[in-house]
Amino acid sequence: MEQGGFGSKGMWHGGWTLRQQAAVRPMWGGGTWLWRGMCLLGRHWGRWLGLGLCAAAAFAGMWQAAQQTIAVLFLMPLLVLMLGGGVLYAASMRELEGMPPQLGHLFATLASDNYVNLLILYLLLVGVSFGVGAPAGAVLSALYRDNPAALLLPLALVWVLRMLLWFTPALVFLQGENPFRAMRLSARTVLGNVLPMTVLMTLQGALVAGAVAAVQWVQTAGAGRLAVAAAVLAAFVLFQVWNALCCYAAYRDVWFEQDAPPPPKVRQPVDDLPEQPQPIQKFCKNKASSRNRRGGGRRCRETA
Repeated sequence: MEQGGFGSKGMWHGGWTLRQQAAVRPMWGGGTWLWRGMCLLGRHWGRWLGLGLCAAAAFAGMWQAAQQTIAVLFLMPLLVLMLGGGVLYAASMRELEGMPPQLGHLFATLASDNYVNLLILYLLLVGVSFGVGAPAGAVLSALYRDNPAALLLPLALVWVLRMLLWFTPALVFLQGENPFRAMRLSARTVLGNVLPMTVLMTLQGALVAGAVAAVQWVQTAGAGRLAVAAAVLAAFVLFQVWNALCCYAAYRDVWFEQDAPPPPKVRQPVDDLPEQPQPIQKFCKNKASSRNRRGGGRRCRETA
């Protein structure tokens, strides 16, 4: 469970404590989460890009391997969870410890004691992706092949489901919640913050659509393969890394509250101070006297 104070290392200053219940934010909170995600991406943007490059290389290698063995595709959801959980953990370490993103953060979900929840979440994602998503996609593509506009309703349902499960990765990987409880908490949190979540999702969708349009423009403008690959990679990093950073920003804002500052110290007037006892002083006779030498030491008397 993530607790502690940020100090001057992050955007959230002061001590922070986990809430018992999620807070409700106003409509403009979605824009705030978007901006904080951009700020997190802007800090150490080169390192975030490096993490995105490593993830893109892993996805590309897995896709090539899947051309030979289709069973490799079942590892794709695990890679998605590792990337999302790794970016969340890296953002948390950046804010809590001031540590920049590192490649080892991508494997933090495997190295922690939370691997059981990771396995459960992976099995759920595999079941939804291949047990429901793939057959549903095949049926929808066959039904609406001649009328692509009719796909807007199924896509809207997927958009709503994604919004309801928005906080699930952060609740599982950062807060240590059971995946089933995390999904319930995520849905309850989103329903209490419908307006800011709608604003966040709408702005994210607009930016991703702009990135896709930019990639298509680069491709149709006659640019080389290197430019097209760079545009695709930029869109991938924008969607994967920045999406996880926005999730972290929303999670921090909704599930944590700032500690109350300590009461100021009031200086007590001098007249009201308690009377201090005077120290006891000892007066000793001159040890050179013969009587003192016979006694084996100095004779002292105490006076206040």
